[in-house]
Amino acid sequence: MENFEQRKFNNPEEELQYLRKELSDRQQAERLSGNQENFEPKREERSIMETIQQYKEAKPEEVITEEFRLGAGEIEKIVLNLPPEEHDETMTKLLGLLEEKGIKNALMAVEELNNPHIEDDFHRVLIQYVKNGYIEKSGSKEKHKELRMTLFEIVLPEFSRGGERPDIQSLIAPMEQFYAGMLSIADQENLGYFSLEIAASNNSDDLVVYCTVPDNKIGLFEKQISAVFPGAKIKEKKDDFNIFRKDYSIKGANVLLHKRPFWGLKTYENFSNDPINVVLSSFSRLTRDEGAAIQFVVDTRKNNFNSKFQNGIRELQAGKSVTEAFGEYHLVLNLTNKLLNSFFSSPKKVEAPKDLKEAEKNKVKSVDQDAINNIQEKISHPILPVNIRVVVSAKGEVRADMILNEIESSFNQFTKPYGNNIIFVESLDKKLKNFLYNFSFRIFDNNTRVLLNTKELSTIFHFPSVKIKQTNIIESVE
Repeated sequence: MENFEQRKFNNPEEELQYLRKELSDRQQAERLSGNQENFEPKREERSIMETIQQYKEAKPEEVITEEFRLGAGEIEKIVLNLPPEEHDETMTKLLGLLEEKGIKNALMAVEELNNPHIEDDFHRVLIQYVKNGYIEKSGSKEKHKELRMTLFEIVLPEFSRGGERPDIQSLIAPMEQFYAGMLSIADQENLGYFSLEIAASNNSDDLVVYCTVPDNKIGLFEKQISAVFPGAKIKEKKDDFNIFRKDYSIKGANVLLHKRPFWGLKTYENFSNDPINVVLSSFSRLTRDEGAAIQFVVDTRKNNFNSKFQNGIRELQAGKSVTEAFGEYHLVLNLTNKLLNSFFSSPKKVEAPKDLKEAEKNKVKSVDQDAINNIQEKISHPILPVNIRVVVSAKGEVRADMILNEIESSFNQFTKPYGNNIIFVESLDKKLKNFLYNFSFRIFDNNTRVLLNTKELSTIFHFPSVKIKQTNIIESVE
């Protein structure tokens, strides 16, 4: 975005005209890049979001004139006059402010309001405003039409209580088939993501499973669901779910792998009971005014992780250490190379008696073979980059922390001895805003991805086979 020293906006019309031109320039650059013949709808929406975000980050004094700019006192007065509980009325007043005082002033008021629910809805309307050049006042929940994505609620039939209790494999293996079938989501007309979520909205007793897919892949999604889960019912949701509540504390965490991604997690054949029940139970003590959600954004674009890890196995078979074979992959949380080497490097070679040398040689072979077996198991199924996000909303920070910790504890069951384990990395302060933005728009973030094969992903998240309630959540299948 250009330097604004010579260009400051004096009214909403100038502001909107500039942003629409900025968007047009982005689209033209995309077309000229040679990556595609046409500018796809979903990419268009992403460009709008990027344009708005860049403008939002600009300092007010750099982009709008002093006469046009609202002062801190005026912003505070506007926020104080907004109704604290009436969501629709608040949105109506903010849209009026948008039309009268422009985008930058309205964004400052929304930020001062510090209400993720309102901010979420306002940004969706703003996208449409920049795209069309006018405000559609038919409603504030138009997210999925704007993003060319459709939200579905998924309900699966319960297993009969009088029938034979299904084994773990028959419960979870179909989900792996579903993930494999969804790999063709990616094509030239979209970015190749879909999302799965389980959410407990405030003012609701139920936990609900959702799936969001690109509009041009709805047919594929419906086909996969009906083929793999014949008794499933899917229902398009015009309105998105909402777990936020005004004045409640919000906590958000990315779910990451503790060790390097070629080390696998525990998968369903090693469980005696359905692991999803433990995850769902972490929601069981939520009250009606509290909310929580676990979101999986799955990137189905072609990747070469399986082949890269296979190349690493060849290096191990040639006698290299794990560090040498997989040097480009590091522990999360920016561990230093020195610390990384202390974990994975081979000890310095010293002279030893012949029999001790032979024993050490055999020992190294054994350790390497264990690593090879572990990694081969990882690459025996397609590997997918996935964002896993957990968000909770509760009255007070202590209570929100408690809920987040309970959900985190439920993921400990996926720890694999001599393999990998899951950690939660909480987003704090300014990072939380970006986290919630990505959560609300279901944006894939390559910086917080985890690499899971379809078997691991199916183990962590599959459609529950039990009726789920927010209170006394698990009704066991006898």
